[in-house]
Amino acid sequence: MKRHLSTKVAVAGLMLLLLLATVGYLHPQATSSASPEKQAITVEAAGEVLNYSEERFWDEGEFKGEYGRFSADKAKYLEGFVGSFTADHLAPYSLEASGWAVSLISEYELETSEATYSALFRCKVHGAWSGSWFSFEWLLRPLFGGRPDLMDFTQPTAQTLVYRGEIDHTPITITLIFPRPISHCHYHVWYTG
Repeated sequence: MKRHLSTKVAVAGLMLLLLLATVGYLHPQATSSASPEKQAITVEAAGEVLNYSEERFWDEGEFKGEYGRFSADKAKYLEGFVGSFTADHLAPYSLEASGWAVSLISEYELETSEATYSALFRCKVHGAWSGSWFSFEWLLRPLFGGRPDLMDFTQPTAQTLVYRGEIDHTPITITLIFPRPISHCHYHVWYTG
C-alpha cells in the first residue's frame, strides 16, 4: 500500500513538472521555443537594490515567432519569465523582485545597415544586500552551477565586473556595475571606497 502511494506521488510530481515546463515556469528560456543567438545580462547596483536586465537576441525569423507569442498574451509571456526567474534565482535565496517589465525590440541602424531583434526583461532585485556586501549566488549558481563564479569575471574598471562565455553553446555576457569602487570573492561584492 505504501509503495503504491509513493508511486502515485512520484507520478503526480512528474506530471506537475511537465505541466510547469509546458506553461513556461521552469527555465528562463521558457518564454521561447527557440534558443537565442546570444544573451546579455546587466545588473546595476542602486543603493541596496540591484537593477536586473536580461536581453535575448534572435534572428529575424525566430523574433517573429517570439513576437507572435508576446502579442497573443503579453501578461502570460511576462508571467512565464517571472515564474521561472523567481523559481530559479529568487526563491531559493529568499530574494524578491519588483518592477517587472518586458520589451520586444526590432531595431534597424541606417549607418551600419544592421538589424537586431531582441527581448529585454527587467526587474529590481531586493534582498541581495547584506548590509556590507552584495551576494551574487542567486544569479550565478542557477546559470552555471559551481563554475564560473565572480573570480572568472574581468574587472575593466574599479566599479565593473564582466564575464563573457557560453551557456549551452549560446554566447552570454554578464556585466555588474556599481556606483563606487569594489572588491569581490567568489560570490560577493563589497565597496572599497
